[in-house]
Amino acid sequence: MEDVTLIVNAKGLACPMPIVRTKKAMKDIAPGSIVEVQATDEGSTADLRAWARKAGHEYVKTVKHDQSLSHYLRAATSDSNECTFPHVIDNKGLQNVIDAYSDFVIVDVREKGEYDIQHIPVLAQFLLVN
Repeated sequence: MEDVTLIVNAKGLACPMPIVRTKKAMKDIAPGSIVEVQATDEGSTADLRAWARKAGHEYVKTVKHDQSLSHYLRAATSDSNECTFPHVIDNKGLQNVIDAYSDFVIVDVREKGEYDIQHIPVLAQFLLVN
């Protein structure tokens, strides 16, 4: 893209580092600015897309190169709000379900890096109760 304001080099870094570097870099740029995140981790596409949506930034696109990826994000404008998710449970709520039901399955879909940085700050993303 021609109008890139800032380039973040996250090549050779695995999750969660592309997000960590991008988040730090985007704190100091003007709303509406375009940030290019250069990465080699294939998982960075889904990670950056999800993070941008949650943080209120716009995920523009990803361009694949021979040995790397270029992700383009537009910084949130001042009237942007952080995205919230309707089906979330906190630890206390989960404990209440555990205490109330004897037959259920918890499917936790976080990657190890998401535990490390608490990218997903709840114990369980999906709670299936029979």
